[in-house]
Amino acid sequence: MTETFINRTKEVNHMVDLIRNMQNQSKILLLKGNSGIGKSAFTKKALFNQSYRSTVKVRVDDAGNRLSEGKMIEKIAFEINTASLSVKGLPSFGYFFNNSEGGVLKKRAFNIIKNALSEAIPVLGKAANVGADLIFKSGSFDSDYVFNSSITEIILILKAYIEFALKQIPLILNIENIQIIDQTSVELLRQIIENTDSTMHVWEYTSNAAVKIPESVLSERFTIKNVDFEIWDLKKLSFEDYLQIISGKGLDKKSLDAILKYTYIKYNGDLRNLTDTEVLLGIDENVKEIINLVSDDSFNPRGFNINSLVENEKFVLIAIVAHNAQVLIDDLIYLTNAKEVRNLMIDVDLSLAKLEEQELIQRNGNRISIKHDSITREIVSGKEYVRLLFIAYKIWSDYYADLLERNQFFKYSKEHILYLLFHCYLHYSPDKCLTILADIKIIVANAIRPDTAVDYLESVKENLKRSSRTDLDKIYSQLVDIYYGAGIFDKAYNLLPEIHADTSYKKIYHAALLNRLDRHQEAVDYISSVLETGIGKRTELCLKLILLISKRTLLEWDECESIYEDIYGNPAYKEFFEYGFFLRNAEIILPLRPSVLAAQESVVFFAERRSTIQLAHSKITLAMLYAWTSKFAEARQELNEAGELLDGKTLERHIIFNNKAAVALHLNDWDNEIIEEYLQQARMTALTSFDKLAIYSNLLIVYTKTNKHDRGEMVINNILKVMEDEPDHIMHRICYYHISRFYKNHNIDLYLYYQLEAQKVHGAMTSSDDYHLYWENRLFGANHAVEDYATLLIYDYEPCFISYWHFDIPHIEELS
Repeated sequence: MTETFINRTKEVNHMVDLIRNMQNQSKILLLKGNSGIGKSAFTKKALFNQSYRSTVKVRVDDAGNRLSEGKMIEKIAFEINTASLSVKGLPSFGYFFNNSEGGVLKKRAFNIIKNALSEAIPVLGKAANVGADLIFKSGSFDSDYVFNSSITEIILILKAYIEFALKQIPLILNIENIQIIDQTSVELLRQIIENTDSTMHVWEYTSNAAVKIPESVLSERFTIKNVDFEIWDLKKLSFEDYLQIISGKGLDKKSLDAILKYTYIKYNGDLRNLTDTEVLLGIDENVKEIINLVSDDSFNPRGFNINSLVENEKFVLIAIVAHNAQVLIDDLIYLTNAKEVRNLMIDVDLSLAKLEEQELIQRNGNRISIKHDSITREIVSGKEYVRLLFIAYKIWSDYYADLLERNQFFKYSKEHILYLLFHCYLHYSPDKCLTILADIKIIVANAIRPDTAVDYLESVKENLKRSSRTDLDKIYSQLVDIYYGAGIFDKAYNLLPEIHADTSYKKIYHAALLNRLDRHQEAVDYISSVLETGIGKRTELCLKLILLISKRTLLEWDECESIYEDIYGNPAYKEFFEYGFFLRNAEIILPLRPSVLAAQESVVFFAERRSTIQLAHSKITLAMLYAWTSKFAEARQELNEAGELLDGKTLERHIIFNNKAAVALHLNDWDNEIIEEYLQQARMTALTSFDKLAIYSNLLIVYTKTNKHDRGEMVINNILKVMEDEPDHIMHRICYYHISRFYKNHNIDLYLYYQLEAQKVHGAMTSSDDYHLYWENRLFGANHAVEDYATLLIYDYEPCFISYWHFDIPHIEELS
């Protein structure tokens, strides 16, 4: 439902009526309009006029960037926790953490938070050996870490906290700049709304924002059963309402009306321009001069307001803009004492009072932020502010670089510092961004969905294009490596042309990215052409490993066996690090029991070389093979050890969760909620279609066995949609099979349809190995002897495991 409103008095009354008449059903109200139209002012007035519910305001600065993944959930949780101090009945995060029911998320998050708090509060955490629960009870915990961590497990438990809080009392949740919400927060916020009721969600959406999620996407994602979704299109104020907002400033009504009528027409109801004009009238009550200025087409009330400041006040404002986020007052004091600006004799308290008086900033406790996005745009785009901006970027860069060097994370998490430092480096010294790329890569590895978390790296690319440096190939290679490691394969592939030297490193990445983009025939053709040229043995081995994976996906089994025998029979390959990947991937070709031996050898191979991540990856493959041979205790042990080795080091943590669930499925433990919890957590970080289908198939098994038909239908819809992008026929077969099993007992027509689809896919494959024969037994009731897979036939389902077929690309220096 979309409504257009012009008279704000009627809008206010209408919103108050909506709140008054709300029953036990949530409602979403999307207030949309251009920047400056007065969305926040209207919301503030409407919510002030009602006394039926408490309001939690979530302030989100629009700095022209999409929020990093999960950031909106962190901001909502932070504001609810802050509001718990004054809103009766609203629980704090500490209360929730200590009193909510247990679960896998809480168990995992407990150690993460406890460790973090022990580092943040050494007296409590180490000397006194106080656990996280007591730290929360004391109220002494590092809120910046908890609410600004970017760590998957903490974000997911914050999501659970929000749900818990919204179930306690009826609330109004008012979110600014909802248009820059990240995709992960969209998904999590949808789940929150589905799992709660009686909450009024008021979202402010800026239609002309440079960066925004389309309104249609929000409407589609938040069309939820039993939840009303309304869109109010805010137009400019009526002139009568326009006049009511501004005070007379001591002017006679005739003069004031003349100015306001002119600005109303000239600025088309832009409330921000009205605010700046009101400020100017307060500074200079010479009405004739103001009228003359307003009559000039070049007059910019926002710029005029900023430039009315003296230089030291102006610098404080510019410093807050340069910070690109809320800034603490004590950080501002540090900045204004820097040697570069000591001659300005800045008094921070006086400057902030002036900036607040002129409606340029707003305070939230000791945190300062810019009052309106248009102020930031005015300063960033204005040539007259370049010098002071450069100084501010330099001082902030020095400040955060020092915190980073001294490992001072008591106030800001390392992730937060790197984010701020990266932004300042971009504008002060772009080349210095490269010095923190390794740390940024770690942040990406810990993100929930890094496909948008790494968007700011695009800015590095743009800055590098304007750079005078000549040795850019290695820099672009680092960016490709970060994108590749994050699973952002399309962006990584698009960066390859920026690497001009035709190195072995570039050749391997070219082949690997074609493979990861499921362009397997292109990968085969490219690798074949490169292998015909003169290349080193290590490069040759890497390319053949990629060729093996693509040939397997294309189901060219004879070619796969030929490549396997070629690598296995060449002793020159065994000296290279990549030979361990070959041992791990032997399960692509070998029968089950020899594959176990090869995976065990791969574990030893990487253990001897002290390669933690690759050791963990090989343990994951070994765990899968153990499960297939009914060695479930051994499988769980390998997965637990792999999880500890990979903690905080890799993006694809969903593989651990999925595989733990797959082992549990083998044990028929349907009453164990941890299976679904593992799979839901795995679903949050899976990016590739193959991995998503594996997770969804396992979820479908759970819902089939527990007769949760509604959830099963939703999973099937997702499976069929994702299958369109997945070329692997083996995965198609297993998906169709599980869909048919879901329908077997309550829709015989669909059961037979999808059973036939699975049989068709199987019939198109040309293979005679034991696994293929095992599937003939499963699909057609054949009776082939399949010793390796006989134990799997006792189930009427097959849990899907995910293993690591890809591998790390060697560094340039190692290949040269």
